[in-house]
Amino acid sequence: MSHWVHAPVLIDTETSEVLLDLGDSLWDLRGAKEEGRAILLTLAHYPDGNKEYELLLYPDAGTMAVGGCEYPLARAAEILKTALP
Repeated sequence: MSHWVHAPVLIDTETSEVLLDLGDSLWDLRGAKEEGRAILLTLAHYPDGNKEYELLLYPDAGTMAVGGCEYPLARAAEILKTALP
């Protein structure tokens, strides 16, 4: 059995700066919505893929929140590896 994994990449369209790049990971984007000046991503991680996680991005501030803690957005891939089981 195989699955398509839709790994998110967030790019600032004004500056072309890559703010978040999970393209080389097994994080699957299940949903995204804007909440004021933040972006809420719903992600699942494969190979399990059953549990979903929420990642709140604050692009203007260059930060993200996951599991109730705030981190630099530039460290997203690293933080996701350690912060979520």
